[in-house]
Order: sequence, then C-alpha cells, then structure tokens
Amino acid sequence: MIRFWRYCWSGWLVLWMGLGRAAEEPRSSPLLLQYSAPPGTQATYTITVFGTLRREWAKRQEDLGIKATLHYLEKVTRGDAINVELECQICGLGQAGNGGNATSSALNLKWPVKMKRSGRDVQIPVLEKYEFPQIPELAVLILFNETTRLLAFAERPVEEGESWTSRLELRTRNATIPVEVSSRFLGCRTYRGFSCAEIESRLKGDLDLAHVDLEGVSVAMKGEQEGALTLLFAPEQGQVVRSEGRLEIELRPEPPAKQEADLGKQSPDIPQTIRLEFQFVRELQKIEVP
Repeated sequence: MIRFWRYCWSGWLVLWMGLGRAAEEPRSSPLLLQYSAPPGTQATYTITVFGTLRREWAKRQEDLGIKATLHYLEKVTRGDAINVELECQICGLGQAGNGGNATSSALNLKWPVKMKRSGRDVQIPVLEKYEFPQIPELAVLILFNETTRLLAFAERPVEEGESWTSRLELRTRNATIPVEVSSRFLGCRTYRGFSCAEIESRLKGDLDLAHVDLEGVSVAMKGEQEGALTLLFAPEQGQVVRSEGRLEIELRPEPPAKQEADLGKQSPDIPQTIRLEFQFVRELQKIEVP
C-alpha cells in the first residue's frame, strides 16, 4: 500500500511540473538589434519637447517654460555589414518664456553621421564647427542628440531582461558632453503595426561648457545631467519607431570671484544655478524604402 501511494504521489508531481512548464509564457529568442536599413532608406520623425528652465539666485528664482516641435529627417547614404552612414537634418521652432514674454528661435541644421550598425562609435565631426552660446538652443541640441544618437545596442544578440552599457560623447566648439547609458531589453510588442523591441535606458553624464551667454556676459559653466527613456525599435526595418522620456540638466557658472577677475569689473547678476527639466516624445511619421 505504501508503494502504491508513493507511485501516485510521483505521478502527480510529474504532472504538476509538466503543467507548470506548459503554463509559462514562451521567452523570445535572442535578438540582434541593429540599424540595418539599406542605403536610400529615409525616415521622418517629429520630436515634441516641453519643460522648464529655472534660474536660481541666492534669494530668488525665475522659471521659463520651454517647448519645441522639431522635424527630424534621417537618410541612410551608405553602409556595409558593420558600419552605416547617415544624412541627418533637424528643423523646427523652439519657444522659451511665459505668455506674452515668450521668445521664439528657429533651428535648422544638417550634418552627416557615421557609426556602427549597433549605434556605437558615433562620429559627428561637423558639429565641432558650430557654437551654441544660448542656453535654450544648447539644451535643445543636447536633447535632440540624446533622443537620436543615444540609442546604441549590444553588439551581440540579447535575450529578454538582458542589459548592456554604452557611451556617447558630443562635441561642439563650446561644449563637451559625454553620456553614459545603461539599457535593458524589456521584451517585444506590436506598435502601429510594427513588431518592436522595447528597451529601457537610463543616462547620466557631466557637462563642460564655454562661451555661454548668460545675462549678457559670456561665461563658462559646468554641470551634470541624468534622464531616462523608453524606446520602441523595429528590428525588421532597422528603425526607431518611438522613444519617450525625460531629461534633467543642472548647470553652474564658474565662481563669481573668477568671473569678476576674468571680466575685469564687478560681476553681473549671474544666477548661481540653472536647471532644465524636459519631457520629450519622438515618433516615426513616415519611412521610405528603396
């Protein structure tokens, strides 16, 4: 009798384990994420930005609302199995201020980009010729860069739940902006008819700026940034379909005593800290394949 019940228990145990396995969700196979679109492919995006620029003095602070709608065009001009070259163009209108005091500025830039198919080792040499002395346009440049070029992948197939890191450094005539990125593959989902890999990224980095126009004076500033974004990437098309996230930047002018010495006169009313907080959405509008 004991042997009979032992066999029954073993049978139920095997059956229970088998049913448990059958009920588990099947995990996706390892996926190689690459910007695999062939030469001639052209993708058009809109990037919507809104946030706040806060200037802080010892006893007061001022907030300015910032919003922008940017149109971004990305065309694959050349590529092989490892590398890809892009022609990128961004244009749009940014606005800083509140109500009737808001000021607008247009942005229209075009430049080539070279990088690996994984999105790593990004080269944008033409940007080193430009100087961005205004805080709002510099912030938009940083934000644009980090909604388009931060999206680097692992150089191997990844499984759901797997993580990797990457690094990007942007240089202009008056700014050095290195960024460290930690990313994680969350899984696959369908969005607007595209089969997408969903990726979560967190970023942080230091900022070193020179010749920034602040209260009518050109100053040097240092600071930090941190943020997060969620990306939907279509491996079959090799294109970003959507990304959204947030970015926070804190900048501090050099100490007033040094500014005064450099200026050779009494230091102007320069804020002690500048904080920028943004939210953004990048959305694919159209993709044309040759």
